[in-house]
Amino acid sequence: MIGAGRSQAGKRRRLLLALAHTLGANAVFVAFATAASAVRRAGGSDDLVEWRGATACERKYCKPDGYGCYVLNCVAYGFFLEYDRGTESTRTYLAKFRAYYRYRDSRQADRDYNGFPTLLFVTTRPAAEERIADAANRAWFFRGTEPLAVLITTTCRITSDRQALLGRIWRRPGQIGATANYERQYWLTEGVPGKLVGEGRIAIPPVTVGVVDDRYAAKDQARL
Repeated sequence: MIGAGRSQAGKRRRLLLALAHTLGANAVFVAFATAASAVRRAGGSDDLVEWRGATACERKYCKPDGYGCYVLNCVAYGFFLEYDRGTESTRTYLAKFRAYYRYRDSRQADRDYNGFPTLLFVTTRPAAEERIADAANRAWFFRGTEPLAVLITTTCRITSDRQALLGRIWRRPGQIGATANYERQYWLTEGVPGKLVGEGRIAIPPVTVGVVDDRYAAKDQARL
């Protein structure tokens, strides 16, 4: 597309880096859909009912790699995906978390989502996982408000766990030494407060004349 000349080497490298990131983020959403399908084959009713790309989710400086809504036992759990290839610095992660805090505390987020989605960070490198957790803690400390709901894991843990993304592979930023398996936790499990896992944090669809969705009618009436 951009030629094979030596002068285009930089453009090709940037294109391939972006492509690898896009494919990695897409693979996480596909893994959620695959996991839900496996649950249904076993008699359950799980489903990935929504997948929005990065462009649809972008709001100024807040740029998640996508939004998803996973349904477990008829309860919807909304999440933002951050796919990380382990190349970012702590400063970059801090800026990312600051953008999420500003967006969460804005009126725009209230218009876009019924409850702010959980942030799911998936990184390819364990060392990057530590930097992400550290940045999440520091951003919360500096913000001084209710912390964002953040869960972090690595691609290796996803592929090595029998339940994949639904397995006990996630850590919270505040956990010390959370690299041990026994300190990991499930994302969706009983006994965890809904606000920590994204329960009910669904995207609000744009209003369409002549179309009424009962799931959002109550919220629309309250807003009016």
